[in-house]
Amino acid sequence: AELEPVEQVEDGQLLEQPKKYPYPVAYNDHFETRTIALKHLKPALAALQEALRPNTPEAFALYDPYYCEGAVKAKWRGLGFENVI
Repeated sequence: AELEPVEQVEDGQLLEQPKKYPYPVAYNDHFETRTIALKHLKPALAALQEALRPNTPEAFALYDPYYCEGAVKAKWRGLGFENVI
């Protein structure tokens, strides 16, 4: 069943609607991880990075399953995580 579109709000601002695609998509399958969620994860990920890659933080890779258009990569970089796939 197709889900109804939902408004995407972050930091009190209505976010852009997802792009149109040249193939059938489920509306709610095309969003990226919200900044607030990344901020919540940062302390745990920073501790994990320090434990696993203390001398080579650039080798610590994050996989974000809600990468979509790629803007989340810049958000992660802004939080200090360079290697995002």
